Order: sequence, then structure tokens, then C-alpha cells
Amino acid sequence: MDEFPEFERRSLDALRQPLEDRVVTVSRVQHTVEFPADFALLAAMNPYRGAEDGTTNYAAAMADTYKQKVSGPILDRIDLWLEVPHVDYDTLTEKRTEHGNGETQAAREQIEAARERAQHRYQSLDRTVRTNSQLTAREIEQALELTADVQELLKTSSQKLNLSPRSYHRLLKVAQTVADLDDADHIKSKHVLEALQYRVKQ
Repeated sequence: MDEFPEFERRSLDALRQPLEDRVVTVSRVQHTVEFPADFALLAAMNPYRGAEDGTTNYAAAMADTYKQKVSGPILDRIDLWLEVPHVDYDTLTEKRTEHGNGETQAAREQIEAARERAQHRYQSLDRTVRTNSQLTAREIEQALELTADVQELLKTSSQKLNLSPRSYHRLLKVAQTVADLDDADHIKSKHVLEALQYRVKQ
């Protein structure tokens, strides 16, 4: 979805259920039907219209520019927020090389290894879970082992950032994904800190 905040707010808010539950419920007078909706949302946006205003408080800038068109619950459901820097002319015009293709292959192999690690970790769960994003709050408690220092960091971060339960659980799933990509047996403090960097800046 390009120019994300330019969509109607009710259209954006309709994403809340599929982003959370991976289903869409359609209700009519006599019937209610549920459809599968397991998808990845990729959205692009400018946090404010016009020229760069120098702020790094993107959540506040969005609220001011778009008058709350992107609601808090939607912000809460997007796991990774990345600022894309300006691309200079030389980068735009350079030719692709075999070196770049090698980096893509290396990334593919790293992701495949991380997914295999996750699938092996979740074999003991009651239902089929293949990725960290599919975990429920209860399954997080069952499957993810947290050391004392990681628990303390999570507690401090939750209090400082006033994380909702949803944000807390999504943070844990992102941290576990970072750990899997790092080929680590457990979540470490550095994985939590990296996951925190992907949250929308408040």
C-alpha cells in the first residue's frame, strides 16, 4: 500500500482484524462468514507532507499531518518500521553486479535456516506453528525461554515506552526472529534492543 495514510481511515481500520487474527469476518443479517487472510502488509508513506521538518518523532508528525487517519491500533499492529534514506544519483544509476546477487542468495539461506530453527522449536505445541509471527500470547509463554537479564530489559522497556500487551508480545516475536537470524539458541538483550529499534518512533 503506497502512500499509506492517504487511504480512507475506515479502510485502514478494516485491516485490524486480519493483521491480528489472520482472518476476515463478514457479517450480514442472517449469516456471518469467516475467510482466511494470512498476508504480509508492506506499506510506504511520508510521515508528513511537504519538506523535511527535521523531526524524528514520526508518530507525532503523522498525527499532526494526517489528523489521526492512521490510528494507534494500526500503528500497534505493524511490527517493523524502517526509515528509508534518500537515494543519491550514483546509487540509482549504478549497474547491478554479481556481488549483489550473492548477497541475495546469502540472505535467502539465512532466512531459510531461521525458519527451520523456528519450526523445530514449535514442534511441541498443540497446533502447527511455522513462524514466530503465528504465536499466540499463551504460546509465547510456552515456547520462548527468557533469561533473567532479558526479562529485566523487557520490563524496563515496557514501563518506559508504555507498551500495550499487544506491543509487548509483538516485540518478543520480532526479537525471537532477530535471534533466529543470528543463529542464537535464545533471545539475548541485543536482540531485544534491535527489535525495539524497529518500533515506530513515539
